[in-house]
Amino acid sequence: MTVNIGIPAGKVWRVAAKIVLAISAAFLIGLGVFIMPLDFGETNVAISNDIISITVPYLSYEVKTENIVSIKLIDDLPHSTKKHGRNSERACQGDFYVNGYGLSKVYVNPKLLLF
Repeated sequence: MTVNIGIPAGKVWRVAAKIVLAISAAFLIGLGVFIMPLDFGETNVAISNDIISITVPYLSYEVKTENIVSIKLIDDLPHSTKKHGRNSERACQGDFYVNGYGLSKVYVNPKLLLF
């Protein structure tokens, strides 16, 4: 498609295209800045009194130790579907539908050998 920038409509088209390009570039840079902490942010796990808290970028979990029914190490993670959060090779965090458990808050480092 060609645009004759010598006529008024062509000049408007050229300015509009530059504005759209500038807005798109600003949006993509902002999105990158927003997403970057997910990959490079710190994970903090703390146990104080009877509360276990996990803080990751944009999410925070707190579990009372009295609500823990059992703990066991497993070799493989059950199949799960992400509802909200992230599922990457560095971490799985957020709300997941986990087979056998239902909707669960999850923070897992999939590089570990035991879960």
